[in-house]
Amino acid sequence: MQLDEDWIRSRQNRLVETLAEQGVEHALLTRAESIQWLTGAYVGPLFCPSAAIDAAGRVTLVLPNRKVGTPAVADEVLGYEEKKLSTMRDASEQRHASVDAVLATFPAKTQRIGYEATSAFCAIGERLGASPVDLDAALFRLRRRKDADELAIMARANEANRAMYELARSRIGPGLNELDLYNELHGVAVRTLGEPLTYFGQDFRCNARGGPPRDRSAEEGELWILDLGVGLR
Repeated sequence: MQLDEDWIRSRQNRLVETLAEQGVEHALLTRAESIQWLTGAYVGPLFCPSAAIDAAGRVTLVLPNRKVGTPAVADEVLGYEEKKLSTMRDASEQRHASVDAVLATFPAKTQRIGYEATSAFCAIGERLGASPVDLDAALFRLRRRKDADELAIMARANEANRAMYELARSRIGPGLNELDLYNELHGVAVRTLGEPLTYFGQDFRCNARGGPPRDRSAEEGELWILDLGVGLR
């Protein structure tokens, strides 16, 4: 499950075509999912990466200093300070530091900059010039199309779902505690994928419509509805 540079470059090219249609010279991406779609880089929820792509297709990626070596497909990778004195900076500080680093690479005379309006902090529009272009709808449309490399990761994640349901069928019965089943399901998912999950959900309750597990044991005749899903990378 290595990064597929051909598919990632294909997505970058599709975004370049969209920028040309909207007359955008540079695009600033601040939503982690969009950045992963564009570059393949995943750094987890504690950090605030950013990325940019220009009309020629050149990609700049900004990651936390400790994550600069993360596998990615980009023409330039820069770092920002995510910690001070070994203490994690809060999201607002990280977001400003990350965006500052990427905006510093933009030419001074850039006229039209596209950005993700719903994920950017409130003052960012003022820094992007007179007419920033909201790219939210365009990026959501592009991301809805799943390429072969994305589908491969989704299929791999689904192997953990299959393993969890098989385990549940063999274990469910009167007396089984919801927390115990939750722990067993998480364990088999991690073991199946061979690495920590990036998401684990959603419904684990017996005799209820759904929700997180409780310290409660199932009784005779009760229905256990499991809505299971994992995140992989």
